[in-house]
Amino acid sequence: MMRDVMPKLLFRLIVFYLFSAIPLTANNIYIAQSATGAANGADCADAQPVSFFNSSSNWGSGANQIGPGTTVHLCGTFTGTAGQTLLTFQGSGASGSPVTLKFETDANLAAPYWSSSGAINVSGRNWIVIDGGTNGTIQNTANGSGLAYMAQSNGFVLSRVSNVTVKNLAIANICQHTLGDTNTCQTGGNNSGGIAISGATNLTITKTTVHDAYTCIWYGGANGQLLPSWGTTSVALLERFAIGMTRRTISIITGSCCFLRMETL
Repeated sequence: MMRDVMPKLLFRLIVFYLFSAIPLTANNIYIAQSATGAANGADCADAQPVSFFNSSSNWGSGANQIGPGTTVHLCGTFTGTAGQTLLTFQGSGASGSPVTLKFETDANLAAPYWSSSGAINVSGRNWIVIDGGTNGTIQNTANGSGLAYMAQSNGFVLSRVSNVTVKNLAIANICQHTLGDTNTCQTGGNNSGGIAISGATNLTITKTTVHDAYTCIWYGGANGQLLPSWGTTSVALLERFAIGMTRRTISIITGSCCFLRMETL
């Protein structure tokens, strides 16, 4: 009888060990501007507040933490203050298990103007997906010609990142501009952009629309890094983009399909 019991016990111990070694990060966490319902992040009706995302203590491999394989869902409208950064990534994903920031239907990040560090900031992180979903939007509401502010602002900022995908997103009104107005929504000579990139490897931007910004997508090297050449395939802009380039600046508008070649200028 003991011979029958021991294999079963050994099997249970092996299964327990294997499952205990698997990271317990949450697969889905829902975020709203303020906590809703039970505030456990289970769905939009029980969402965690936006401060949950910005706390490093909520990132890791523990239960109910944000980590590789987690999708963070944005629920409803997020109203920021002038010059605010709303969401700052506190960790990275992993190959095959990115951290995904997903805009639920009608999710909208709106402020008089977002910080030059972006409404969303991803700095020094890897294996990240930002997915606008059906109609996710980042926008300024009062920045530009004849409006309350004329400040430098970015929709979101990517700095020293690798293996990042941005898709299905709309970025609007970062700097609304009327013909003849020479002010370009700048601070200290730095202009406003939809997406500001400072150092990136394996970055894909697809099905994303930027309008009413001084520069739609801006790329500059980080820490002396040169603009990537065609051979590095560092940045791919896919599906209906047209490109205009100035020195160390790339302006992109909706248009014909093409890939981007960036070189040192």
